[in-house]
Amino acid sequence: MRTLLSCGLLARALVRRLPAETLLDAQSQALDVPVTFSGYSTGMRAGQMPGVRRSRDRDRRAGEGDRFLATFGKPQRLLACACERSQETTLKQALTLMSDADLMHRLEDSSGRLERWLQDRLPVDELVEQLYWTILSRAPTADERQMAATWLANDRERPAALRDLAWALLNAKEFVFRH
Repeated sequence: MRTLLSCGLLARALVRRLPAETLLDAQSQALDVPVTFSGYSTGMRAGQMPGVRRSRDRDRRAGEGDRFLATFGKPQRLLACACERSQETTLKQALTLMSDADLMHRLEDSSGRLERWLQDRLPVDELVEQLYWTILSRAPTADERQMAATWLANDRERPAALRDLAWALLNAKEFVFRH
């Protein structure tokens, strides 16, 4: 009996960006800070939402999660087909990943994982190791470890440097395309 691998059906993988819900949930899980959605309780994951709400509701302001999901192509589910979802990469998506105020608030959240690590005063090497395992699910390479340790060396600048490093890892192709 021939296996799928010997038939060549699993010979390659197509690289695709994560869907909007998965990407937002992965960011939230990595930072251990829940995302807020308009009209839903705190702690609801993006993957549990039925669709993106219209921004025309004047009674309700769009939550940070709603804006992210709309930007990254989650449909409102007005149609019963997959054609409603947009998989195209846009400039707005790139700018959102690079300079999103909502992501910055999650990085600075006082109850988040980064702040807990800073309060625990972890040594630089352990901090780098924890960050890579938490965000990329792997250990840092020797070069990455050296660069990150140099970046985090100054105690007074450590909070900002840790947020910058976490933001860079959350924007890495390794995170956005295969988490």
